[in-house]
Amino acid sequence: MGSELESRVAGVSAFGFGGTNYHCVLTGEHATTRPLHDPRQPVLVALRGKTAADARETATQARRTLECDGDVEAVLETLSQHYSSTSEPVQFAFAFRTTNELLQLLEAAAGNANHPALQRRSQNSSEQSCLAILFSGQGGQKVGMAQNVILRRPDLFWLVRDQKELLDNCFPPQRFTAEEKTQDEHDLTRTDRAQRLLAMAQMAGWMAFSELGADTSMLAGHSFGEIVALAAGGSMTSRTLYGLAKIRGEAMKNTGDGGAMTAIRAGADEVSSLLSKNSCPAISIANINSASQVVVGGPVEQIEAFERIAADAQLKSRRLAVSAAFHTKQMEPSSSELAQRVADMNITHPTTSVYRNRVAAPYDRDVDIIEELALQLQSPVNFEQMVRNMVEDGANVFVEIGPGRILSGSLSPSRDRSASISISHPKVTLCRTWRPVF
Repeated sequence: MGSELESRVAGVSAFGFGGTNYHCVLTGEHATTRPLHDPRQPVLVALRGKTAADARETATQARRTLECDGDVEAVLETLSQHYSSTSEPVQFAFAFRTTNELLQLLEAAAGNANHPALQRRSQNSSEQSCLAILFSGQGGQKVGMAQNVILRRPDLFWLVRDQKELLDNCFPPQRFTAEEKTQDEHDLTRTDRAQRLLAMAQMAGWMAFSELGADTSMLAGHSFGEIVALAAGGSMTSRTLYGLAKIRGEAMKNTGDGGAMTAIRAGADEVSSLLSKNSCPAISIANINSASQVVVGGPVEQIEAFERIAADAQLKSRRLAVSAAFHTKQMEPSSSELAQRVADMNITHPTTSVYRNRVAAPYDRDVDIIEELALQLQSPVNFEQMVRNMVEDGANVFVEIGPGRILSGSLSPSRDRSASISISHPKVTLCRTWRPVF
């Protein structure tokens, strides 16, 4: 049927085989969308209540229903409705994978018992949670990285409904050989494709997370993730985001031999010294991710040579899955092209504070966003300093939204009092300490 239809329609016929003459027409469900639970992925449960006792009563009722009926989906639907029906603070939160885990955690919440996966609202902390959302950049993409959230949340399908190419890559065909899988992974390194897919995946994750009702104070991204952060902050629509991602990717691809990037297990001073000692003028620092990881970029042959130099200096390196030397002077032509081609796009200032990679500070009202994004393309990303500044400005809870735990692993060296969560479409992984952020 035509793609313009709001719901899917399918015809089923027995074609008279075996003497059966049966035909029917099926349409998509028109009632409220029911999320599909994938037992391989953790599910987040948050229990609201004016007091902890109120939340324990909710947990008790859910436990009784689960014990009597064994219907996990029905219990989750009831808990979701309860969550949406009140604005009371979250008293308990946990993530589970199996029915048994859900039962155990509901019992622990109902009985106020200790459980390593059960998180409680602090009753004595005088420090208010200040939530910062992070979006990773190109290099962490995965084949089919958004299909989990689209399958479990079909109501978010509108994000890609008119993006046929994105949709085809969101649901890649089944592969049976190592060669086919390798080719899919290689295709995903294409800058003009990877950035749009990453934008779609992260926006789907952001939309799913937003429904939790968390009060987000700050947004930031790493490299391309900064553009997604602007979209999450209300600067542009998803359609504009995809268009910007496409143009940005094409501009990067037009650099010819775009170069390569490699991550070095060392600090910025040590890497700068190594570059200076070995006369590597074509290589420059592209990312300062943490006190112990720096990314350099440059021509492919010189990056290969520098990896050998780093190895001789007992420094580990890891080549990134990118097709160009982003955030280096090799991107100057791409930066100019980007500024020219997106000059007429409707991009406004965000309503939530969004931090810039280039200067590690928020977008002020007098900042030209398009000019800033063009400059960002050819300038180093000082992620470590940006996070330090966010912490100084009050951020104490970091949530990463993206295809995996890419940024949250880099946070601990650059923050002193922050908890971090890695959310992956919509898998929730608790890293170190997690406190309710609602």
